[in-house]
Amino acid sequence: MFEIRRIFVDTCPPNSLPTVSQCLGASECDMGRIVVVLKDKLLDEIDAEAKKKQTNRNAVIRAALEKYIDGKRREREEGESR
Repeated sequence: MFEIRRIFVDTCPPNSLPTVSQCLGASECDMGRIVVVLKDKLLDEIDAEAKKKQTNRNAVIRAALEKYIDGKRREREEGESR
């Protein structure tokens, strides 16, 4: 059985990346927090990509989700225009 890890994915507007501890309880921070359970193999791949891009895993996951959601939105828009 694969081990799983819990990670926090922090979402913040671009150029505004406070730490979780800075945002907890802060009303001025536009940030949502979710818990995601990932298999170790996937998390290792995310960590490798983050290291390659000299960023952190949150940024990699956030970018991947944004790309996925944008693609789904375009698919819907194209389907509606037909």
